[in-house]
Amino acid sequence: MKICCITGHRPQNFPFDYENKESTQYKKYIACMYEKVFALAKEGYELFISGMADGADTDFFDAVMAAQTRLASLGKTADFEAAFPYPNKKSEIFRKEYPGFALSVISDKYDKGCFQKRNRYMVDKSDLVLAFWSGKTSGGTWNTLKYARASGKKIEYLCHENDF
Repeated sequence: MKICCITGHRPQNFPFDYENKESTQYKKYIACMYEKVFALAKEGYELFISGMADGADTDFFDAVMAAQTRLASLGKTADFEAAFPYPNKKSEIFRKEYPGFALSVISDKYDKGCFQKRNRYMVDKSDLVLAFWSGKTSGGTWNTLKYARASGKKIEYLCHENDF
Protein backbone atom coordinates (compact mmCIF):
# COMPACT_ATOMS: atom_id res chain seq x y z
CA MET A 1 0.00 0.00 0.00
CA LYS A 2 1.31 3.44 -0.96
CA ILE A 3 0.98 6.04 1.80
CA CYS A 4 1.20 9.84 1.68
CA CYS A 5 1.29 12.31 4.56
CA ILE A 6 1.08 16.09 4.62
CA THR A 7 3.25 18.66 6.32
CA GLY A 8 2.36 22.29 6.04
CA HIS A 9 1.76 25.58 7.69
CA ARG A 10 -0.90 26.77 10.03
CA PRO A 11 -2.96 29.72 8.79
CA GLN A 12 -0.77 32.45 10.30
CA ASN A 13 2.29 31.21 8.39
CA PHE A 14 0.76 30.99 4.92
CA PRO A 15 2.34 33.20 2.22
CA PHE A 16 -1.08 34.83 1.68
CA ASP A 17 -4.13 35.79 3.73
CA TYR A 18 -5.51 32.35 4.58
CA GLU A 19 -8.64 33.80 6.17
CA ASN A 20 -9.72 35.46 2.90
CA LYS A 21 -11.44 32.44 1.36
CA GLU A 22 -12.46 34.52 -1.67
CA SER A 23 -8.91 35.53 -2.62
CA THR A 24 -7.33 34.25 -5.81
CA GLN A 25 -4.40 32.88 -3.80
CA TYR A 26 -6.59 30.88 -1.43
CA LYS A 27 -8.70 29.47 -4.25
CA LYS A 28 -5.58 28.51 -6.19
CA TYR A 29 -4.10 26.78 -3.13
CA ILE A 30 -7.30 24.80 -2.44
CA ALA A 31 -7.64 23.75 -6.09
CA CYS A 32 -3.99 22.68 -6.10
CA MET A 33 -4.48 20.65 -2.91
CA TYR A 34 -7.63 18.92 -4.17
CA GLU A 35 -6.16 18.08 -7.57
CA LYS A 36 -2.91 16.77 -6.07
CA VAL A 37 -4.72 14.44 -3.66
CA PHE A 38 -6.93 13.14 -6.47
CA ALA A 39 -3.91 12.61 -8.75
CA LEU A 40 -2.02 10.75 -6.01
CA ALA A 41 -5.00 8.48 -5.37
CA LYS A 42 -5.24 7.75 -9.09
CA GLU A 43 -1.49 6.91 -9.02
CA GLY A 44 -2.16 4.26 -6.37
CA TYR A 45 -1.78 6.06 -3.06
CA GLU A 46 -4.36 4.45 -0.83
CA LEU A 47 -3.77 5.96 2.61
CA PHE A 48 -3.42 9.65 3.41
CA ILE A 49 -2.22 10.81 6.85
CA SER A 50 -2.64 14.22 8.44
CA GLY A 51 -1.71 15.66 11.82
CA MET A 52 -5.01 17.58 11.75
CA ALA A 53 -3.61 20.98 12.75
CA ASP A 54 -5.49 23.98 11.38
CA GLY A 55 -4.38 25.02 7.91
CA ALA A 56 -2.71 22.64 5.46
CA ASP A 57 -3.45 19.55 7.57
CA THR A 58 -7.21 20.08 7.75
CA ASP A 59 -7.34 21.24 4.12
CA PHE A 60 -5.63 17.95 3.20
CA PHE A 61 -8.34 16.05 5.09
CA ASP A 62 -11.04 17.97 3.18
CA ALA A 63 -9.26 17.17 -0.11
CA VAL A 64 -9.18 13.46 0.71
CA MET A 65 -12.89 13.54 1.55
CA ALA A 66 -13.65 15.28 -1.75
CA ALA A 67 -11.46 12.83 -3.67
CA GLN A 68 -13.37 9.85 -2.31
CA THR A 69 -16.46 10.72 -4.29
CA ARG A 70 -14.52 11.22 -7.52
CA LEU A 71 -12.50 8.03 -6.95
CA ALA A 72 -15.57 5.87 -6.41
CA SER A 73 -16.56 6.34 -10.04
CA LEU A 74 -13.12 4.99 -11.02
CA GLY A 75 -13.35 1.99 -8.71
CA LYS A 76 -10.65 3.39 -6.41
CA THR A 77 -10.65 4.40 -2.77
CA ALA A 78 -8.74 6.75 -0.49
CA ASP A 79 -8.43 5.92 3.18
CA PHE A 80 -7.50 8.46 5.80
CA GLU A 81 -5.64 8.41 9.10
CA ALA A 82 -5.71 11.28 11.56
CA ALA A 83 -2.54 11.37 13.66
CA PHE A 84 -2.95 13.47 16.78
CA PRO A 85 0.08 14.33 18.93
CA TYR A 86 -1.80 13.71 22.21
CA PRO A 87 -5.41 13.08 23.28
CA ASN A 88 -7.43 16.28 23.14
CA LYS A 89 -10.88 17.64 22.37
CA LYS A 90 -10.15 17.68 18.63
CA SER A 91 -9.17 13.99 18.60
CA GLU A 92 -12.36 13.05 20.47
CA ILE A 93 -14.51 15.03 18.05
CA PHE A 94 -12.79 13.34 15.12
CA ARG A 95 -13.33 9.91 16.68
CA LYS A 96 -17.08 10.60 17.05
CA GLU A 97 -17.65 12.31 13.70
CA TYR A 98 -15.55 9.95 11.55
CA PRO A 99 -15.73 6.50 13.12
CA GLY A 100 -14.76 4.79 9.85
CA PHE A 101 -11.32 6.40 9.69
CA ALA A 102 -8.14 5.42 11.48
CA LEU A 103 -7.13 7.62 14.37
CA SER A 104 -3.71 7.47 16.00
CA VAL A 105 -2.78 9.31 19.16
CA ILE A 106 1.00 9.32 19.40
CA SER A 107 1.68 10.43 22.99
CA ASP A 108 -0.34 9.63 26.13
CA LYS A 109 -0.37 13.30 27.12
CA TYR A 110 0.93 16.66 26.00
CA ASP A 111 4.66 17.11 26.36
CA LYS A 112 7.28 19.31 24.77
CA GLY A 113 8.15 16.83 22.01
CA CYS A 114 4.73 15.33 21.19
CA PHE A 115 4.25 17.30 17.95
CA GLN A 116 7.66 16.26 16.65
CA LYS A 117 6.93 12.62 17.57
CA ARG A 118 3.65 12.87 15.65
CA ASN A 119 5.40 14.34 12.61
CA ARG A 120 8.08 11.64 12.64
CA TYR A 121 5.43 8.94 12.95
CA MET A 122 3.72 10.25 9.81
CA VAL A 123 6.96 10.51 7.85
CA ASP A 124 8.15 7.06 8.95
CA LYS A 125 4.87 5.47 7.86
CA SER A 126 4.70 7.26 4.49
CA ASP A 127 6.21 6.68 1.07
CA LEU A 128 5.62 10.30 0.09
CA VAL A 129 5.61 13.53 2.09
CA LEU A 130 3.47 16.21 0.49
CA ALA A 131 4.59 19.63 1.69
CA PHE A 132 2.97 23.03 1.67
CA TRP A 133 6.00 25.09 2.66
CA SER A 134 6.61 28.82 2.40
CA GLY A 135 10.39 28.54 2.57
CA LYS A 136 10.55 29.45 6.27
CA THR A 137 13.50 27.61 7.85
CA SER A 138 12.12 27.23 11.35
CA GLY A 139 9.09 25.58 12.90
CA GLY A 140 7.31 22.27 12.59
CA THR A 141 7.00 22.14 8.80
CA TRP A 142 10.71 22.84 8.37
CA ASN A 143 11.66 20.26 11.01
CA THR A 144 9.42 17.67 9.36
CA LEU A 145 10.96 18.36 5.95
CA LYS A 146 14.49 18.02 7.35
CA TYR A 147 13.54 14.71 8.96
CA ALA A 148 11.92 13.45 5.74
CA ARG A 149 15.05 14.35 3.75
CA ALA A 150 17.31 12.65 6.27
CA SER A 151 15.06 9.59 6.14
CA GLY A 152 15.30 9.42 2.36
CA LYS A 153 11.59 9.99 1.85
CA LYS A 154 10.22 11.29 -1.42
CA ILE A 155 8.99 14.86 -0.99
CA GLU A 156 6.67 16.75 -3.31
CA TYR A 157 5.92 20.41 -2.84
CA LEU A 158 2.41 21.70 -3.23
CA CYS A 159 1.98 25.17 -4.71
CA HIS A 160 5.33 26.86 -4.40
CA GLU A 161 5.39 30.31 -2.86
CA ASN A 162 6.11 31.91 -6.24
CA ASP A 163 2.77 30.48 -7.41
CA PHE A 164 1.06 33.19 -5.37
